[in-house]
Amino acid sequence: MFAKYNHFMKRILTIILGLFITIIPLKLCVGETFDTTPSILLITEIMPNPKGADKGQEWIEIYNTTPQRISLSNWKLNNGKIFKIPEGLSVLPNTYFVLQGENLKMTLKNTNASISLIDPSDNIVQELSYQKSKEAESYSLLNIKTLSSTKNLWDWGEPTKGTKNTTLYLLKGKITKPPSIEKDFYFEISVSNKNLKIIFLEEKYNFDLLQTLLLENAEGNFLLEKSTDKLILKDFKITTPPPPETLNSENPQNQTQQKYYWLLIPIILLTIGLIYLTSRKTRTVSLPS
Repeated sequence: MFAKYNHFMKRILTIILGLFITIIPLKLCVGETFDTTPSILLITEIMPNPKGADKGQEWIEIYNTTPQRISLSNWKLNNGKIFKIPEGLSVLPNTYFVLQGENLKMTLKNTNASISLIDPSDNIVQELSYQKSKEAESYSLLNIKTLSSTKNLWDWGEPTKGTKNTTLYLLKGKITKPPSIEKDFYFEISVSNKNLKIIFLEEKYNFDLLQTLLLENAEGNFLLEKSTDKLILKDFKITTPPPPETLNSENPQNQTQQKYYWLLIPIILLTIGLIYLTSRKTRTVSLPS
């Protein structure tokens, strides 16, 4: 009986969490992207919090956006203190250059930090900021491609030191097949009349939760990373639930989901009542003299 109760509560909590995920805008799927300010040089990745000791292991990656070699002489960085990049350094055409060790005699803060790139004419050509770093993860300028444009987004992730940063794809589509298991955990969406198979990682996404959220005929935004010949789910937001008439009432899975949604109302009311009684009881208890 206790095991059944635990399973029941787990399902309810999964559905409540699913509702919150559907309602609350996800950072990566609501358009928090921006156009990169044109500049011949750009900071594209930083490592402020390497694993272990930070000293000498922090680094900043700079990209040359032009087809010419660019000298770093008289370029500066500012993170509260001005740091002049050493003389004699240059970046090859369309290439990434990493400042580290002797070439980066400045400390990258792990929290509440901002960094500016300043050109030889003392113009600030780029500014970036972050609230809190993640150990052993770099803060990277990612490309976000849609069907019609390319935007940019700063985010934490696996370092790509000295090489091209990750490109992600933000697609709007309709779910044509809900989460299933074959060789991989996957679901399918239709984008511009083309069916795409989307893989999701079990260690990142709960299968039961995705079955609750990713219903057939629901529409949403899907942030994807391409790995070899696979599209991997990085983030998503359901924007339009499936029309009621498209739900198959004979499908046991849909019946279960609908039943649990109805159970949310008394459970929420019961929870509010318990919180009220608990707080009232707490107010009436006197401390022993």
